[in-house]
Amino acid sequence: LSSNSEFLIKNAGINNFSIDQLVEKINNKTYDISLFKNDLDQAISQGHTELLNMQGKLKLKNGIINMGDATFNTKYTTGSVASAINIYNFQVALSSIFSFYIKDFSKDSVARNDKNNTSSIKVDATGSIFSPVKTPDSTELTKILDKKVIVKP
Repeated sequence: LSSNSEFLIKNAGINNFSIDQLVEKINNKTYDISLFKNDLDQAISQGHTELLNMQGKLKLKNGIINMGDATFNTKYTTGSVASAINIYNFQVALSSIFSFYIKDFSKDSVARNDKNNTSSIKVDATGSIFSPVKTPDSTELTKILDKKVIVKP
């Protein structure tokens, strides 16, 4: 059995993953950066994310579904994903990247949204499709957050 397909998904949800809530938190001018590790762990294991749209290509061959060239948008992020899913044992290997803006609230900024930094978080997921182990890489984002100016209310 083999097949090649293209797909388009609109207004779908991802459970146990809340990237938009994380982006919203870190874009708050009073965000406590010391909470980031905990907030990131929560974002990859709890909550809900709405996919506004997702499109890509699927290839099924020998019981493996490969998804490549897939792109998506959520409320605050845009990104891409590639994965392989074994339809016989439901094992998954997935790699994704979420890109978004981080507001710069420094005193040099003329307006709150005047200066923004683009950043990203990479997330890999492996194991059972029903409860994959998610491993985030926030190296790029951490560099920006380490420089973020904290504004006291």
